[in-house]
Amino acid sequence: MPGSAPYRYGRAAVVALVVSLAVLSAVSGLARLETQGPAALGDVVVNGYIALLVVWGAAVEGFDTDRFRTGLYVGLVSWGLVDVAVGVATPVSVVFLVGGTALLARMGYRRVRE
Repeated sequence: MPGSAPYRYGRAAVVALVVSLAVLSAVSGLARLETQGPAALGDVVVNGYIALLVVWGAAVEGFDTDRFRTGLYVGLVSWGLVDVAVGVATPVSVVFLVGGTALLARMGYRRVRE
């Protein structure tokens, strides 16, 4: 029902939740920088990028656009690259790196075909 309260306030509630989680991510990133120093900088930057991307997607762009998906795939690749670069590669970081690269390639192929 378009006139119901959940329909009217649902998007605002989702945006508020996403923004609060992004703020929590930023605060935890700052705390991590204080405890681990510059060694955590790459990971904190990637986490901040993904948090800002999700806030932008929720508040402005929407999650179902090619721009948002491309940004998310770049975030996945970056996350995997940072883990591999600092020598803490896990199966999850390798999946993010390989999967994100494959998704970017698929997106590029789809854009070229259109």
